[in-house]
Amino acid sequence: MDTRNFNLFMERLGFEVYEGAGSFWSRMGGGFLLAHPYHYEIDPDERDLRALMRKAHAWGVKYNRAPGGREARQNATGGIYLLRGAGYDASQLDSNKKRDIIKGLKLCEVRRAGPDEVSAKAFEINREVLERQNRRDALFDSEQGFKRTLGAIKTTEGAEIWAAFAEGALAAYIVTFRIDDTANILYHFSSSRLQKMSPNDALAYAYAKEMASKGLTVSYGLVGLVPNPGLDKFKRRLGFTVEPREFTVRLGWQLRPLSAFSLPGLVGRAGRALKSDRLAKLGTLLELARHGRQR
Repeated sequence: MDTRNFNLFMERLGFEVYEGAGSFWSRMGGGFLLAHPYHYEIDPDERDLRALMRKAHAWGVKYNRAPGGREARQNATGGIYLLRGAGYDASQLDSNKKRDIIKGLKLCEVRRAGPDEVSAKAFEINREVLERQNRRDALFDSEQGFKRTLGAIKTTEGAEIWAAFAEGALAAYIVTFRIDDTANILYHFSSSRLQKMSPNDALAYAYAKEMASKGLTVSYGLVGLVPNPGLDKFKRRLGFTVEPREFTVRLGWQLRPLSAFSLPGLVGRAGRALKSDRLAKLGTLLELARHGRQR
């Protein structure tokens, strides 16, 4: 499955997809374009980026560059969770995580599942998770949006749902997409009621082991703009490592003045003080844009 399949998937989800500056881009929240596939590294020309932003009427762009040199990698502004190697096995993990995985595999049935099979219960889990996290996602918390999401999974080659079932019910599921030699875990939702069955550990492990046994690299997403220690620990203890990336932000002319002076730091501190992830992310984006201006 190649990148064009993923473009089709994103369009079927309802995203605007553009091609330019040596990559494909999806219009995300806030009017920004994000380069995809997310595990690709690009180094676009500045003039091509400006042309892309004009064409898409975008506020800015976000993409991953490969850090050059050892020092640059140590000071990289981003990263991606990857698992490489066909010999992946629970025996390589710490004893606590190994115990959770064994428990989950014993109590849960983990397998690939069809969209129609999980649709009703998955929608309940989506709303529960997003409400608990105090955020919105139209792809998963509205009936129309989730119907479109399931339709995109059903009709696009490379997209799959893997699920963990416990006590006869859906306990957790992931949406995945294979692009070339990389299997990407894009979304992960789970039921609070069945957490005692360790479905997340069993599901992520079983999927990663199956894909690794086929010689594929497994991607578990980008490191978030706002630190999430619990999620980071979960992924690392499963054997995923963070490979450094230079997460780069370029602002359109409308927003470029916002990355100057001390404004990025002020916005970031305000977000942390008010416990607002949205403000904290904005502060990080402005800081990354300023970092890019100084390179």
